[in-house]
Amino acid sequence: MDTIPGLVAIMTTRGEVELVNQQVLDYFGRTLDDLKQWGTSDAIHPDDLPGAIAAWTHSVETGAPYGFEHRIRRADGAYRWFQSRGKPLRDAEGRVVRWYNLLTDIDERKQTEEKLQRSEAFLLEAQSMSHTGSWRHNLVTGELTVSPEVLRLRGVPAGFSPRRSRFFFASMHPDDRPRCSEAYEAAQTHGATSPPTIASSFPTARPSTCIRLAIRS
Repeated sequence: MDTIPGLVAIMTTRGEVELVNQQVLDYFGRTLDDLKQWGTSDAIHPDDLPGAIAAWTHSVETGAPYGFEHRIRRADGAYRWFQSRGKPLRDAEGRVVRWYNLLTDIDERKQTEEKLQRSEAFLLEAQSMSHTGSWRHNLVTGELTVSPEVLRLRGVPAGFSPRRSRFFFASMHPDDRPRCSEAYEAAQTHGATSPPTIASSFPTARPSTCIRLAIRS
């Protein structure tokens, strides 16, 4: 078990720690007996501990695979994000006889996600303050991602989620709609090395009714 490149723990049918590999002992800087008390110690971050206990209890009681993301305490006191996954070993009659748990370090991924979330929050705040908005159309999946300010500018009720790009062209001035739509279709079909910027007008919830539509492939 010590040759496995990861933190591995073997648990009893009741969900108690039975055995861990050397990587676990080195990471936590604790003894096996210490780790058997993980549910009442600071091995798991206090904010994550209740959820981890609830998820693990559910798996032990139902036999369902276990999966949870939480922070665990390193020997130097630092908490890092890990993905914990557990699967039961069953006997010939289907009864759980042991659990195998694998802990995978995902701290770098979580840090990246948090930075992205902060960046998105700053963008939404800037759009709200400047009365600008943005939307994105994934041509592969068809998914539309629309910033709240786009909907607010159009006076769309909160909670409305446009599913097709035609929503954005429907409210444009009739004289502008064909060329805006054509430019958008061309960008989808052929791509655009220099995406066009098109001025168009449409009714909004604000006195100003002019927007600029930037089509980027």
